Amino acid sequence: MPTKTIHKGPFGYKGGLHTKAGAFTIPPDCMSASQNVYVYGDKLYKMAGSAKINSVALNSGAAVTGLCDWQTAAQNRYLVATVGNKIYSDLNLGTTPSDITGSATVAAVNLHTFASLNNILAICGGTDTPLQWTGTGNVASLAGSPPVGNLTTVANNFMFISGNATNPSTFWWSNPSDPNTWPAGSTLNFRVSDGDIITAMAPLNYNLIIFKRRSTGILYTQTNSVAGTTVLGPLTQINTGIGCAGSQAWDVMPNGMLAVFGIDGHLRMFDGSNYTDISDPPMPYSNIQPILDACNIARFPFACVKVYPMLNQIWLVVSTGSNTT
Repeated sequence: MPTKTIHKGPFGYKGGLHTKAGAFTIPPDCMSASQNVYVYGDKLYKMAGSAKINSVALNSGAAVTGLCDWQTAAQNRYLVATVGNKIYSDLNLGTTPSDITGSATVAAVNLHTFASLNNILAICGGTDTPLQWTGTGNVASLAGSPPVGNLTTVANNFMFISGNATNPSTFWWSNPSDPNTWPAGSTLNFRVSDGDIITAMAPLNYNLIIFKRRSTGILYTQTNSVAGTTVLGPLTQINTGIGCAGSQAWDVMPNGMLAVFGIDGHLRMFDGSNYTDISDPPMPYSNIQPILDACNIARFPFACVKVYPMLNQIWLVVSTGSNTT
């Protein structure tokens, strides 16, 4: 009896990468392997190349511990970088990076985060006094006796700082639109004494999301004035099983939701109430979880998530295998 050959496809690539399904169960519009390509619509495109921003290593090749794309009120756009014990700025990626450290003390081993409010860029590294830069000259200390921490963000015109080694469940906020004023009473604790630490903070609409490694909370930024101090609240616990891996492991999506990489190695979307797993969804959706399961869990706190709105992409940088970079 003659054999019959059954051909499958072509279907395009709109389903994306699927590393969890077997040869007989993979959806018809998915790929079982891919590298240096991306899907746009249902077509496959080769990734573009890259170019160096600086031709000579900054600060004798010290590690980059923070990057920020910041635009001033005068519409000047800077890349600001903490590199070892120095801070650099680069205007429009078209000039040689300038050393703007001045006399500031910068901890060479700490990850740094950035937040902008009222044309002031705050730079926090965890063990040093928070710094500020206004787009000219060198950085200076953030005024108003701010708390020391490695996490900073802005939500509803308040600047927040957390990541204090002595008080790992505490966060503070500035006066409205004034990152140089930090009242003593503008502070709250999230799940204090639970054995966990605040790993990240992110704005969501007008509110603040507080992440620990294994829990999530939301601070509704409704304001009340008590004895001249702005009191925010309420603070509500949302989830006790899912959090964020580290200070760089989240970003805001164009629809306002958050992309969050968890300490369990899953990438999720968060809408302020619910998480949706996008790295390990049910069939027939694209699935990359086996790749993430093979990554170095000890390096998850150093993972970085960035949203690329122009191509509807989420970029995740994380150490693979036993690598430490």
